[in-house]
Amino acid sequence: MALNLNERVQFGTQFNNIIDKNKNESNDKNTAYGIMLSDSKPNFGYVFTSSKGINRQEIIDRGMTLLTSAIAYFDLDSCIAVNDRDSKNFEVQYVLNYEPNENDRSNGDNFWRHLKINSVKI
Repeated sequence: MALNLNERVQFGTQFNNIIDKNKNESNDKNTAYGIMLSDSKPNFGYVFTSSKGINRQEIIDRGMTLLTSAIAYFDLDSCIAVNDRDSKNFEVQYVLNYEPNENDRSNGDNFWRHLKINSVKI
């Protein structure tokens, strides 16, 4: 099942918010991240990251850690990450039917527990 139009709007809004947050950060090297969960796809997550001053391989590594930790923390089956790289390029990563391990669960607590979650009526 695909996202409906309003969910796609929220997808773009969330991603733009993450990019803007990173652009407004004064550090030369920084990564901002967030997640979108949708009622229409309850076992699927959309992770958004925006990085500046960080090399491509590190962004890919961080993206995979965020993906697997999100699956563990939010009890998901699958997840996709869209990574903005210096507002010039994107990296996309996808994990399907992943079974998290203890390290993923620990990372989930570290990366996701502190985030503020907002519900948006669509």
